[in-house]
Amino acid sequence: MSHNTRTERRATTEIIGQVKVGPFSTVKCTVTDLSVGGAKLFLNKPVKKMPKRFSLTLTSDHTPKKRTCSCRWQEGQSIGVEFHYS
Repeated sequence: MSHNTRTERRATTEIIGQVKVGPFSTVKCTVTDLSVGGAKLFLNKPVKKMPKRFSLTLTSDHTPKKRTCSCRWQEGQSIGVEFHYS
């Protein structure tokens, strides 16, 4: 992605996570940057098309944190997600 439309500050990370891509299917991922509003993920295996909404579980500090996300862009195994707080 060549243009940056973020409004929040972001931090470079290497947080391990897991994305739920179907009712019984998950993909491990690494969060490579993180902000209050979203994140950039690198998926451990290719996913042709991400679901419109999905859950992301982060395992930072040995405490799982679950976020509801939507995919804003996808480029190979890298995806940009927006967090939903409702």
